[in-house]
Amino acid sequence: MNFESMKNINQRDLLKTLKVKRFINSQVIYQILKYLVVGLLAAGVDVTSLFLLTELFDIWYVFSAGLSYLLGLSIVFILNKYFTFQKYFFTARQLKKYLLLSATNYILVMILIYFFTESLDISYLIAKMIIILLQVMWNFPLYKFWVFKY
Repeated sequence: MNFESMKNINQRDLLKTLKVKRFINSQVIYQILKYLVVGLLAAGVDVTSLFLLTELFDIWYVFSAGLSYLLGLSIVFILNKYFTFQKYFFTARQLKKYLLLSATNYILVMILIYFFTESLDISYLIAKMIIILLQVMWNFPLYKFWVFKY
């Protein structure tokens, strides 16, 4: 391999890198911001309903967490599908993937809220907020590249 061919390869790599950075800087960052807005709305509904169900209706916090999570799920699916990722067509594949991811998240929420509250002696509301932050980090790439890929 001569110097001229190495120079061309480096130019192509640089061009690819710049295209990737431009893609990340525009579309993906905009989607992340919209995802965070949707997440804040859903988290507000989730935490508020958790508090109300537990404190006002005297329901066990783990069961309340499950019910409040289900309320947040409906908001997240609809708004992320149409607002964040702008997928206006319906596919059973998207719904199946979303339900599978949601079921996995649901199980993790139940385990983590119980663990944080009972083992680490953290308030159930603080535990829920920590869990929401964790979910934000792993759910965006899963929504973007798996659930709403098509």
